Amino acid sequence: MFKNPLSIALCAILVCGVFHSCEEECTPVDVDDLNAIYLRFSTDGSPGSFDPFELDSIYYIRFQESFLDSFNFPVDTIELYQLGFYDEDYGLRLSRGFPQGLPSGPPYYSEYKYLFMSRGQSWQVRLQQIEINGGYLDDCTYETRNKSFVLNDDTIDATGSTAFIPVFKD
Repeated sequence: MFKNPLSIALCAILVCGVFHSCEEECTPVDVDDLNAIYLRFSTDGSPGSFDPFELDSIYYIRFQESFLDSFNFPVDTIELYQLGFYDEDYGLRLSRGFPQGLPSGPPYYSEYKYLFMSRGQSWQVRLQQIEINGGYLDDCTYETRNKSFVLNDDTIDATGSTAFIPVFKD
């Protein structure tokens, strides 16, 4: 029936296109990692950096992001690190999976603004106006098109990056 090599090739392409059986398998990307916000509280001794004892207890307070530019009426408070367990070499990864741990859905953390502070309230860091937008380019490739936020009063564009952003006292 198919004696012409061109007919055989076209038939194979058609079968692969219809059934996707010839597509290359790919390793799924961790979208949560790509969309995460990575922060590192600076302890390098530069102006605005933290003394290690200031990081003994870090509280994370979540507020509903709204048209009001205030940090009133917290949704919840979580003590992230206590008794010196904050690892200055690693930092903090804020994502859909941490610290609340939601299994699926869009990056919920863009719906909130955050206040990080010490137990004695000697310092605080504000994280707000989080915008995250991304999507799959094909079956195997995910692209974060926009990942930006305001950290204290600085606008940060971390699009396409999983690098840790240094955090200083306000």
